[in-house]
Amino acid sequence: MLISVYADSPNVLAIELRGINYRYINGRIKNKKFCAGYCDCSLHSGALTEKMIRQHQCNEKECSRLYHFIDEAKIWGS
Repeated sequence: MLISVYADSPNVLAIELRGINYRYINGRIKNKKFCAGYCDCSLHSGALTEKMIRQHQCNEKECSRLYHFIDEAKIWGS
């Protein structure tokens, strides 16, 4: 599940990332275990690692296009 953090009101991203591999903002395909978030910006939408989030300073900028990845299985105790 991808949830916005810095939008005016928190919401869930309408798309669902499926499969074992995701496309990251740098164009590379990597395993989903590295996914920490998703950027919804039309210029470079894609998955983000923790390192990418730090490099782009998404949290410092309080970017409204940033969605953090939350594992639903951990929420429900599965």
